[in-house]
Amino acid sequence: MKKTVAGIVALLLSAIATLHLPTNSRLELYEVGDLTYSMDGPSVDISLATRDPVEPILEVYLIFTGEDLVHRLRPLVPGAEELMQFQNGLLIVRGTAMQHLAVRAALLVHRVRNAAVFWSIDAISRAKAALSARLFGMITR
Repeated sequence: MKKTVAGIVALLLSAIATLHLPTNSRLELYEVGDLTYSMDGPSVDISLATRDPVEPILEVYLIFTGEDLVHRLRPLVPGAEELMQFQNGLLIVRGTAMQHLAVRAALLVHRVRNAAVFWSIDAISRAKAALSARLFGMITR
């Protein structure tokens, strides 16, 4: 058991250490429009209704401003204080391959969390609507 824990700790420490290894720095742009508010002015959201509209039971805002997203990601990417900025709906990161890997992982976690929360709220709202319709139908009979 002690060897397993020591192996896991060594693996985690080596993973953290690789984030600090000097490698060639490169610039990458990440499209984060689904995670940030757009300040471009009024826009129209056109979506095709594929399911019956159901009033959500809860409004959750999981979208950040661009600067909020940058401030959330900086602690996760060592050495990214001056290497990361938000501009024109894009997250601009100059860093090593491991820093870019950390940014991609953090963005994936945010997207998965948003999808899970929205899916849960939608499922609960649909269950509530179905239950209300069934109970109301039983009362009116």
